[in-house]
Amino acid sequence: MPLSSLPVLSGLRRIFSSRQGWLVGFWLICVTLIGLWFHQSAVSDQRNTLKAAEARLSAQIELASIEINGKIESGDLALRTIIALLGANPNWRNLPRDPMLWRIMNNISESMMAKPRLVLIDDKGQLRLHSHVLNAGSVSLTDRDYFQHHRDDPSEEPFLGTPVRGKIADSTVIPFTHRISLPDGNFAGVVLTSLDPAIYSAFFRSLDHDNQIVFTLLRGDGIVLVRHPSLEGAVGSKIDLAALHPPLSSGEAFGSSITVSPMDGIERLSSFRRLERFDLTIVASLPVENALKPWREQNRRMEVVIAACIFLMTVAGLVLLRHMRAETEAWARIAASEAGLNRAQAVARVGSWQAHLPELSLTCSAEASRLFALPIGRYVRGEDVLERIHPEDRERVLGAVRKTRMGHPLDIEHRLLIDGTVTWIRLRAEVSSQSADGSGEILGTVQDITERRQSDEALRHQAEELARSNTELEQFAYVASHDLREPLRMIASFVDLLGRRYGDRLDQDGLEFIAFAREGAARMDRLVLDLLDYSRIGRICKPMQQVDLGILTERVVRALALKIHESEADIVLPAPPFPTVIGDPDELVRLLQNLIDNAIKYREPTRPIRVTVAAERRGGEVMLSVADNGIGIDPQYYDRIFGIFQRLHTRESFEGTGIGLAICKKIVERHGGQIWVESKPGEGSTFFFTVPTAAPI
Repeated sequence: MPLSSLPVLSGLRRIFSSRQGWLVGFWLICVTLIGLWFHQSAVSDQRNTLKAAEARLSAQIELASIEINGKIESGDLALRTIIALLGANPNWRNLPRDPMLWRIMNNISESMMAKPRLVLIDDKGQLRLHSHVLNAGSVSLTDRDYFQHHRDDPSEEPFLGTPVRGKIADSTVIPFTHRISLPDGNFAGVVLTSLDPAIYSAFFRSLDHDNQIVFTLLRGDGIVLVRHPSLEGAVGSKIDLAALHPPLSSGEAFGSSITVSPMDGIERLSSFRRLERFDLTIVASLPVENALKPWREQNRRMEVVIAACIFLMTVAGLVLLRHMRAETEAWARIAASEAGLNRAQAVARVGSWQAHLPELSLTCSAEASRLFALPIGRYVRGEDVLERIHPEDRERVLGAVRKTRMGHPLDIEHRLLIDGTVTWIRLRAEVSSQSADGSGEILGTVQDITERRQSDEALRHQAEELARSNTELEQFAYVASHDLREPLRMIASFVDLLGRRYGDRLDQDGLEFIAFAREGAARMDRLVLDLLDYSRIGRICKPMQQVDLGILTERVVRALALKIHESEADIVLPAPPFPTVIGDPDELVRLLQNLIDNAIKYREPTRPIRVTVAAERRGGEVMLSVADNGIGIDPQYYDRIFGIFQRLHTRESFEGTGIGLAICKKIVERHGGQIWVESKPGEGSTFFFTVPTAAPI
């Protein structure tokens, strides 16, 4: 009988344990109460902070609506005045020669604060009069949405068009137009004034000096007219206002909500107001992150205070626990002697279990019971284990168990979900005995493989990080190479200036030094350009498309026509029909051009140049080859030549930077292919590469 099971000793142990438990329980209650108070306070403060931000946005949106209404109504008045001046039947033929009407339009424009352009357009879409240009010439505006709108819609209501770039004044404007109608209601033309988005952006900027608020002016159909701060692609895009601000669909004129911007994905607190007169909506949005910044700063201060309180409570508790430790250590030594066997299993993290058929009740070892969070030393039902299996894995495990009951070995990895904690285990078992009536036993083991799974996940994450790091390195190379060219141009310019201004004063050595500097700058510029080309490969991922190799080779030969003519090279192309591949045509042209260019460059001076291009289908890919009769490559350099900045010859022998084949390799790998070389020194080289074939149509 174990010593720890004696009644007297067990009673004393319970007393000491309860004292420690009381202390820990008191500490937990205090910490919990503090945490609940802090949570409630934080939630209340957060709500109040958001309400204050909402009030600020509502005030800003009110000011913006007054300003925008005023500017648009001013333009509306100007358009109605011009329509009244035109009369019932405008004479479009004589109108461009009417200097008085042009002067009136010009005066109206100059009298307005924004000095907008005022334009008259006839029923054929031709520009007839422009307030800023007396003879604007023949300009057709039939493609503009406002002209098509007024032509097809007899309504006399004004219309705000999609922002466009003017055909006379090269600037982006928002067209604001009225329909010109004949007495019988037929369409006679359009009168237009231009609203400058920059004016609205400047006003929005004056409302928010910190540039934290995003102001958006939208048409009733969701077309974005103005956005401040500006965002590429925003103006002219369409937003589903009803989905983003549901109160708009119910007819409410103003309101607020928290939304996620469809343009940049940022969560914002947004307030909107409708301008029903012109069917416009103004939205002012403040990132929730910025709105809650004061609240977060206050929370951090409170966290420091609360952490200090908890720390003091913990120190006091530890002092008390230290006095109790001596009393509990004796009982710990007794418990350690009894747990030896269980500890061995725990170290191995392998438990054993036995299932009894047909009811599938289980007996588990201590380690198996720990893994399944089951009572130790008791029979448990199979349902008790099943409910601890992760819901997504239950059907798979049940299927494997059914196969095991039919005699198949069990070996499966799955998850346990116990009290919100996920544990990965490996179950292995087989039927040890089974009778005809279905009774029998299954013996098995259970192993905790959580750490191994976590290691696998960590390796996968590291692989993703490595891929991301490689991408960032390529981007860095691109930016660095691009920025290097400017100082190189300056060096070259000053060296040329030095040679022109002081060349007659320098001796031969000085002139040679200038020549060396000029040559070095030019060589460095070529190197940077090649590095830029290398870093661009794959940065602009155009969709892969079907590429006819016949057309591809014709492009390459045309690009190298001068070099082929000067070198008297014989280029042999594959005979039709040409295979079709999937790829980026520009990159494939670059690839083939580099290989043929190298074949011409590294020629054997004693014999005519002959370059043979061949293509061969191989399953789901095409293997292309470029063979030459040049100087060849030593086999020991086969791998080295595809590295960046790798050269086998001096610059005096052959020009180049050592990047061409690296670019070829990068292009082929981006297409999912391979590239390699076969060569005999003095006889020539053959470069092979593969690209995927097009799917049959």
